[in-house]
Amino acid sequence: MKNWKMMSKNTLGAAALSAAIVMGSGVSGEAATTGFLSEVPVSDWSYGAVNGLISAGMVPDYAVTIPQGRVMSRMEMAMIVDAAMQNQSAMNATQQAELKKLNEAYYYDIKKVRMLSKLDSMNLEQTENSADSGYVYTGGKGWSEESSGTG
Repeated sequence: MKNWKMMSKNTLGAAALSAAIVMGSGVSGEAATTGFLSEVPVSDWSYGAVNGLISAGMVPDYAVTIPQGRVMSRMEMAMIVDAAMQNQSAMNATQQAELKKLNEAYYYDIKKVRMLSKLDSMNLEQTENSADSGYVYTGGKGWSEESSGTG
């Protein structure tokens, strides 16, 4: 179950990295004018749409609806919409129509969430591979042979 009070430092750090990448990528239209970390106004229609999908059990890992007055970022909303899209085949026609509207509203944000997920997976693979190979990843310096510490 998702905790609405706090996002992890890794998620927010990854979001900041993504925002920096996107700002330099020449994205145009609404995605350029509405930042990934911008707040979704409390009065926005998408809160009701997302809560309807959560209440119906159509969003995996989200059992509790978004509390009244809770302000979310576009990134957080995109994460929920992306999760709901994984369950689209189980939705009725009305729910699918709502999901389509949400997908259109958060399309570029969803792409950024997916990009962050891929980057996170790549980082995890690098970490696992370095543990198996005797090499360690040293950031900007690349890979180096792991020292045994015996001198």
